[in-house]
Amino acid sequence: MKCLNAIFTYNRPALLQNCVDSYFEFGPEGDLLIVDDGSDMPQQTAYLAALARERGGQLAVWSSDRSNKHRLGGLYGNMQRVTRHAIQHGYDYVFYIQDDQQFMWKDPEFWIKVAGIFAAHPDTLVVRPVFDKKIFSHDHKNRFASCGDCAGVLFKKSWFTAVGIVSLRRAQELDWQFEKSEGENNNKSRDLGCPMYLLKHPTLAFVPTPETWRFGQKTAKTVARTKKYYFKPLSEAQVARILASDRVVLLEDYCIPWGWKAWAPYDFSDNRKKYLENLWRWMKKGKLRNWPRLQGTK
Repeated sequence: MKCLNAIFTYNRPALLQNCVDSYFEFGPEGDLLIVDDGSDMPQQTAYLAALARERGGQLAVWSSDRSNKHRLGGLYGNMQRVTRHAIQHGYDYVFYIQDDQQFMWKDPEFWIKVAGIFAAHPDTLVVRPVFDKKIFSHDHKNRFASCGDCAGVLFKKSWFTAVGIVSLRRAQELDWQFEKSEGENNNKSRDLGCPMYLLKHPTLAFVPTPETWRFGQKTAKTVARTKKYYFKPLSEAQVARILASDRVVLLEDYCIPWGWKAWAPYDFSDNRKKYLENLWRWMKKGKLRNWPRLQGTK
């Protein structure tokens, strides 16, 4: 089994460093590729140069010229470029990762579980090994279906994610070409009959409220990124709970802020409008006492 892990980044050096550090501590086996979408921040270019110099034998760094002015930059163009490269070099899977994510624990059976999902469900294009968010998941029964034949959980309403593992065998069968937005890729994957599965034992999490781009506007810079305000790596006890769980593993139940305090209700989302909509829904149902309530560590 030959696997390529690709981290996509643009002008977020502190986030990227956190992602890369967590990868080398907890990431799955395979080759590492960092794809920079034409960053122009001096801190980012300096960090990438240092990586290439200090870890040159452990990773490769690509950079684009940012000629694609789409609101997501060249993300899907870069993903297509990586896919072509992986197929040409005989990889079986590509794991697409973004710089605002963090590996939380190391699963020695990660690729065995992923391969088992693709083997049990050969129509699948993408497996998502990311912690799902309770803040968006008030109706888990309607969103997921358990699977007894593999280490995955079926998404009922989603068919694609930009942060997941793609089967290159399936991509070649479909002659897959990425579209310009996640919605377009989701509709395309649905129309082609490609179910998507969530890994029952996810290892990757989105860090809380990073500075990001949504529809051409910069949003959600709630904590300074000059320090490591991210997540505390999972303990052995937490990992044991994940491995023993027969439910969808939720981000808010495991990932604790590291270096700052999170007060209830805790906003794990970079979409403020969606966060408030969900908070209002829980209030109307009288379930606010179950809203995620966490204390971080200093």
